[in-house]
Amino acid sequence: MSRKQIRIIATLMLVALCGFAFTGCQPEGPTQLVVATWGGSSEKGLTEIVKTFEEENNVDIVFDVGNNSDRLNKIRATKDNPVVDIALMTDCFSVMGNEEGLFEKFDAANVPNIENLYGYAIDPNGFGPAYSVVSYGLVYNSELVEKVPTSWADMWDPAYENKICIPDITSTAGPMLLVKAAEMNGGSMEDIDAGFEKMEELKPNIFNFYTSVSDVITMFERDEIVMAPFMDIFVPIMHFSDLPVEIAVLEEGNFAGYNTVNIVKGTENKEIAEKFVNFMLESETQAKIAASLFEAPTNVDVEISEDGAKYMSYGSEKIESLVMFDWSYINNSKSEWIERWNKEITAE
Repeated sequence: MSRKQIRIIATLMLVALCGFAFTGCQPEGPTQLVVATWGGSSEKGLTEIVKTFEEENNVDIVFDVGNNSDRLNKIRATKDNPVVDIALMTDCFSVMGNEEGLFEKFDAANVPNIENLYGYAIDPNGFGPAYSVVSYGLVYNSELVEKVPTSWADMWDPAYENKICIPDITSTAGPMLLVKAAEMNGGSMEDIDAGFEKMEELKPNIFNFYTSVSDVITMFERDEIVMAPFMDIFVPIMHFSDLPVEIAVLEEGNFAGYNTVNIVKGTENKEIAEKFVNFMLESETQAKIAASLFEAPTNVDVEISEDGAKYMSYGSEKIESLVMFDWSYINNSKSEWIERWNKEITAE
């Protein structure tokens, strides 16, 4: 073979290698990360908040929306071939997922922001932490109640006959209220008979039972109710509609509700999922969540103005006053409680 032929072959090989190298060095398309969350304002707010994460990590986040129950059922149905990578859920439902083996434990070394959280926000078993906290208190119409509520017991005041809406037992807040009623009547979570007895006494004051946020807001708009156990995050939203409602700070403590960020077991994107968990725990991220969704931060470094924090469980003093619940026990008892509730409380 002549030197000329050798040079031609070498040149062709070099061109081929360069072409291969060029092709191989092309940037890959973004990784798709499916995040299950609530719809409405939650999805809208998070869409803006996660843009920074998408850009910095070459990720395309797709939201899979629905209520807690529907999203958990979808994860159950696809557990052998997950279609969701991350699930944002209330503590009630995340505990179910943890106990059913639907969620992964994460490596704390890959989630350094875990060190900046309040202790209550960290799952002791290494499952998804809480990235925000809300509270349930007595939301009341300030123009129609005779006095500002100071206790859960104020719902039983005969002055509010047929004027109170309470959460149905199938909702997140329903079991909380039942447990609190039991404690008010000398019982406990384990002695729930006392709770049913106390709820029976409340029936003359109950106008309706709610299962959705819109139900409560509509009843306040129509002046059908003057009081309801309801989440703090919806008070500023109702203020936007000029509804004269406030949330009471109760002497026994308002009920705590945590929103957790969970990695779905079996996801092919665990590495980027852990980065997303860390992102949700960042002080900058949580400050944006507080500003747009009115959910209080779990990161101790987040600073919120006095006006912004007015209706939030923000700061150690408010956090320490919140009432925590054993969702593992409640979830295991819930089917029995629902059956009794439908027979004894909601039945005409």
